[in-house]
Amino acid sequence: MPANGGRRRNDRRCGRVWHGLTARERDVMERVVARKRNRAIAFELGVGIKTVEVHRARAMEKMIAESLPELTAPCILCGRYTGKP
Repeated sequence: MPANGGRRRNDRRCGRVWHGLTARERDVMERVVARKRNRAIAFELGVGIKTVEVHRARAMEKMIAESLPELTAPCILCGRYTGKP
């Protein structure tokens, strides 16, 4: 197997998971990975804190994550976080 074969499989999986999120869930996830608090995310997106919590919870469910590190790791590994939400 080529050295990057595993990477390509991982990239495809990441793409499927990432594209399985709604646009708003992706907006929230980019900010969560940037270590922003729910209150700051809500302010930036012009929504309530509860709305951010719901989007974050749905993203966790879709990404099969039980903790924040499990939630953010795929975003970082897949290159979905650039450091500029």
